[in-house]
Amino acid sequence: EWRRAEYGAEHPEALTTLCSMAALHLEMKQYDHSEYLYRQALDLRAASLGTDHPSCVPYIESLANVLEVKGDPDGAITCYRWLLQLKERRLGLDDPEVVAVLMKLAKLLETRGDLGSALAVLQRVLRWQEENLGLNHESTLASASQLIRLMKYQTDPEEAAGESRTTPPSESKLGKRQLDQSAVRRLLFDLDLGSLRQGPPFFDEGPSHSHEVVDDANFEIEAS
Repeated sequence: EWRRAEYGAEHPEALTTLCSMAALHLEMKQYDHSEYLYRQALDLRAASLGTDHPSCVPYIESLANVLEVKGDPDGAITCYRWLLQLKERRLGLDDPEVVAVLMKLAKLLETRGDLGSALAVLQRVLRWQEENLGLNHESTLASASQLIRLMKYQTDPEEAAGESRTTPPSESKLGKRQLDQSAVRRLLFDLDLGSLRQGPPFFDEGPSHSHEVVDDANFEIEAS
């Protein structure tokens, strides 16, 4: 309080104090207090410089982290969508920081059960990884595995739900199928077709499934 009285509520020193207190409450697992303080700091910064100012980024990131840890996917998604807008505007669509936000967003969308949007975001991530990391990179293979699992869930939710998300890749069904460069290339080819004519690739053969893949170009970030 003394810092606010001395510097004013919107002064960087006062905001730094708010964030330090919020971080302390987060460490103590007092998530509601931490969220309140981060929101207060973000509101003050946005009121001073505008909601689209780059200086809001660290405050949004901190608030998103608290909400994610707290178990509030809807709130965290709102923050990450806001963050995505700011980073895309400042860094461009293909910057690694943008991709990092997309990966977090995909995870939260899946947690919320919005598989269509999660698939769209993951497709964009996988395209970036293919072009910048290569088909055999660990991150590319991990994204491909996650994308395949989500596709599987849409066509066969009972079987997909039976595979624990915490199962190590070496012990999972996807791990046993040994996703490799050719497998990822086939997945990308199937995505280019716009539909998976034989069901999600790399799974046991069975009846054909018709599955519509969400086009990531149609995924729009909602304004916060």
